[in-house]
Amino acid sequence: MKKLVQNRALLVAAILLMVISYAPAVTAQPQNDECSNAIAVAAGVPYSGSTVGATGAYSSSCGYDDTLDVWHIFTPAVTGYVLISLCGSQLDTTLAVFDGCGGAELACDDDSCDLQSQVLINMTTGNTYLIRVAGYAGETGNYTLTVTEDIQPPSNDECVNAIEVVEGLPYNGLTTLAGGDSESSCSSNDTLDVWHTFAPDSSGDFSISLCGSVFDTTLAVFDGCGGPELACNDDYCDYQSEVTVSVTEGHTCFIRVAGYEGETGNYTLTVAKQVCELPKEPNYPNPLARAVGVPTDTTLSWNGTGEAAARSEGYVTPTVIYGPDDRLDEYQVSSPALLAAGDATVALVWLSDLTDNGDGTYSLPTETFAQWYEKADPIGTGNPLCPDEPFRNQPNPAWCSGLLVAPDIIATAGHCITGPGDCADVAFIFGFVMLDPTTAVLTIDASELYFCSEIISRQHTDTTDWGLIRLDREVTDHLPLSARKTGKVQDGSEVTLIGHPEGLPRKYAGGATVRDNTPDAYFQTNVDAYGGNSGSAVLDANTLLVEGILVRGNEDFVRDGFCDRSNVCPDTGCPLWEDVTRATEFSGFVPSFDVYFGTDPNHLNIVCSDLVVAACDPGPLECGTIYYWRVIAGNHCGQTEGPLWWFTTAPAGDLDHDCDVDLTDFAALAAHWLTDNCDIGNSWCSGADVTSDKVVDFDDLQPLAAGWLAGK
Repeated sequence: MKKLVQNRALLVAAILLMVISYAPAVTAQPQNDECSNAIAVAAGVPYSGSTVGATGAYSSSCGYDDTLDVWHIFTPAVTGYVLISLCGSQLDTTLAVFDGCGGAELACDDDSCDLQSQVLINMTTGNTYLIRVAGYAGETGNYTLTVTEDIQPPSNDECVNAIEVVEGLPYNGLTTLAGGDSESSCSSNDTLDVWHTFAPDSSGDFSISLCGSVFDTTLAVFDGCGGPELACNDDYCDYQSEVTVSVTEGHTCFIRVAGYEGETGNYTLTVAKQVCELPKEPNYPNPLARAVGVPTDTTLSWNGTGEAAARSEGYVTPTVIYGPDDRLDEYQVSSPALLAAGDATVALVWLSDLTDNGDGTYSLPTETFAQWYEKADPIGTGNPLCPDEPFRNQPNPAWCSGLLVAPDIIATAGHCITGPGDCADVAFIFGFVMLDPTTAVLTIDASELYFCSEIISRQHTDTTDWGLIRLDREVTDHLPLSARKTGKVQDGSEVTLIGHPEGLPRKYAGGATVRDNTPDAYFQTNVDAYGGNSGSAVLDANTLLVEGILVRGNEDFVRDGFCDRSNVCPDTGCPLWEDVTRATEFSGFVPSFDVYFGTDPNHLNIVCSDLVVAACDPGPLECGTIYYWRVIAGNHCGQTEGPLWWFTTAPAGDLDHDCDVDLTDFAALAAHWLTDNCDIGNSWCSGADVTSDKVVDFDDLQPLAAGWLAGK
């Protein structure tokens, strides 16, 4: 019996132990869980606490379900503005200030610095104030509370009192209590501003950055107080801003720091000089250096570019019949030159809108223009598109347009891609077109899909708006368009627009002319353009030289009773026209090539200039002649001269290099017939491997026979 009792006791103990082991841990309430137990904080001394285990029953006026709260008490030493901040805390906070436990709420904030809170409040010395710390939607966690008293308006609140910043030396400032009455061109309601000046010791491109600041900033640079805006940015690094501007030695520019939708807070301003990189030295020539037996109709190429990339600079005048609103689909365009230009344009699509089919292809969304319009309600009427609106049943997944200006560079509007976040989320798609009136290309091969590697440079102000994007790889099956390098389009010139209006498949819009050519950074035209056309190529209708990119214009749609339709403006404008950033604003950043060629290495003549494709046709060559050539690469930073290359010409099949194809050459070919180890080490089997495919066979006999029959 005693043993049984002992066993029962052990069993009960084991059960109790299990209950204790599996019972949930009880988290202790914070000491300051109740307002009556508020912990005092001192100005200038950060307090680290936690809301884990907190209780509560009431929400603040600015939060949502933020009942789990803790309390602090503060007594100011001086009368004036006090900044109370939870910036840097580890939870999504809310912050409120009361005049006593159960008293009136004096101030409240949810998100001022990312997901954390801060308030600015005027306090009276000797009074006590209760500070309530909580978490949005019931979040709890660690927080850091700082109180800064006697906050004064910034000394650089006015442009005339701008504080100088020095290259490489970060400046920490505060926009709290700043005033202002004007907005920047790239933001909304950012009137509360402070000012800085910067004057470099040497000329160059400078990045001016607010990255690392604790509120949603805007940043603009001006040429003097009240002068023109040189650059502007809202969001570059998350919600903070950065711009790049060119500043000459001794010149002073004025930097405006503000907050989106009136936000204020602490900021860090840095200025750094950009390293201006010269283009890489041209290499990998074709023909190979010191090559012999080069055909007399050869095309020069370099940087690994094949002869197929060579083409003439400039096009024949396109012959296009334009529709009533001057926009044509791909299948309606008959001009090969215009289609070739369109082949260099891209649609910008969010990566999140693409579906990977798992077979090397991607699918685009099928939502139509009409469906999107009814959902987006862009002009706030609540109306659908009118039944006769052109293209209403076509898909519209794109949101901006662009064009290929170098094998790995896309040009677009600066407002289309504003920073690294956009760069990481965008895809560039070639070939988004209508094949016929009802069939859009919605399945995109992976070879037609490119990604953003880096933003080379960009500008977005009220006068200039452009961006250059380096792709993740070179484009091999679409040829870049040539853009104007100097001068400007002629007054009244006819221009053509190619892009993706309202995100639709590629459209061609002609029948337009240059209407106002006086602004320095842009011109105006009456081309038919819409949202989504931002970044579209605007070309000279005769030469198809890129004159600029479309960036802004008039209202796209108007109400027409119970539906909305395209806004039809007269050629005289309504009252103005569409704005096109001049190509000269960005073309200097695109590497280009000049080719010098001739028979005297000391006196070479330029035969090709301003090429964006690494290929040049030097024209017909003389047989048995040594030719010398050199390529000079250039960009806005300067030029890089390539090495001197040379080769000797001969007809195809002239294996003995006597400028004649005869039995001697046939005998040389026969001597190596079916040899399959030809390479550069054995001079490609002493020239018999004409096609350089490592074997001497019928492919090599063909050019020899052609040269023989031609009497060469």
